[in-house]
Amino acid sequence: MCGQEFPGLENDIYQAYKGKGLTVVGINPGWSPTSPKGDDLMAIQRFADQGHVTFPVGLDNGNSYQ
Repeated sequence: MCGQEFPGLENDIYQAYKGKGLTVVGINPGWSPTSPKGDDLMAIQRFADQGHVTFPVGLDNGNSYQ
């Protein structure tokens, strides 16, 4: 998922349906074309804060989430 899609996911899906029991969890794979060296938790937190993301976002540097 691209960072440009986060506002729609936050507003159109998460905020609209969280009261009905929906849980959204974002998983950052630790690599993207804009950060080829990988992200760390602080970078992910800054991104989430800038995009006003309120659902949990985690890091999967080891590709352990499948």
